[in-house]
Amino acid sequence: MNGRFTDSMKKIQDAHILIVHGTPYNRKMIGGILQLMGAKHIDNAFEASDALTACLDEPFDVVLAEMGTGINDAIALTRQLRQNPASKNNLTPVIAITNGGGDDVIDDAREAGITDMIKAPYSADNIFEHVMYAINTPAEEQINDAAHAPAPQNEPETKSEEWPNEEESNALTGMLMDHYLRHHEIVLTKLRFAQNATKESIGEIKQIHEKIKTEKDSKEDALQDFSSMWEKIIKMFVKGGLSEQALFDIEKIITQIPDDIKQHYNDLTSQDQAFLARMEKLNKSSYESAKKKVLTLQDEPNPITGKTPADYQAAITQENDEDEESGTVKAIVYDPVQQKMIFKSFESE
Repeated sequence: MNGRFTDSMKKIQDAHILIVHGTPYNRKMIGGILQLMGAKHIDNAFEASDALTACLDEPFDVVLAEMGTGINDAIALTRQLRQNPASKNNLTPVIAITNGGGDDVIDDAREAGITDMIKAPYSADNIFEHVMYAINTPAEEQINDAAHAPAPQNEPETKSEEWPNEEESNALTGMLMDHYLRHHEIVLTKLRFAQNATKESIGEIKQIHEKIKTEKDSKEDALQDFSSMWEKIIKMFVKGGLSEQALFDIEKIITQIPDDIKQHYNDLTSQDQAFLARMEKLNKSSYESAKKKVLTLQDEPNPITGKTPADYQAAITQENDEDEESGTVKAIVYDPVQQKMIFKSFESE
């Protein structure tokens, strides 16, 4: 994540988000993802009528609403919000969430004032990108852009991926969401193991190398820095806002720890049965296959806005590209020569 995403994290923490979905599991899943992304203020509604009641009392920064339940779906909700100028949410961005269909009601959605659509199958990062775009772009601009977006072009005769049916779309979405939630928990656990393993190594070095503690750049000094590094990254988890790729980046760091720490780390992980059980449930090969398919599908222009994931990223990041020269870089890498972390995915502290 670059500087713009770091700045945007503060906004998602303050943003008030309303999730409108008829399925409790979907509300919980989307809400859980948003919480891990940093959201602190999330309300839920079963259908449009419940959402309208909520909208009478509180202004929301964005509404995510299910598409396709007739008179109580996202279109009905948005139309009523837009037709009431006195409403606190008259201009609130509304992101319609579909189960893989929805293409037949695009014109109705635009006419009602829906600003965006997340079409299943989708991933946690897709939700993050669309929500960040919604809360960082002026509402009037989103409504106008969606209303005047170019109509989808005719489908090419040959496509690399056919859009799956509703059942498969839901299955792919569920797999990616579940993997993100499980992976987040596992990587956080791994970080705590690495932190404890580092502390054990520091203790050993204190006993064995007492006489060289004060030497500049001694191994103990390097490990002390290494120990504080784990705490910084763990704080990032608590703060929220880690993308799917960021989890893999951080997990890779753990595989690059020095051998003496790695031995303690391996001992700790092998003795934790609950951790081992969670690892067994994490189906990496199925996730990679599903992720590849969804990335290809989501790369198509959005049916409401006409934007691609690259467009959403560009809209979020365009204001602070210069931050990369002032301490915010693109990845986190452990430098074995310096025995310290080089921060490249998060704003350096």
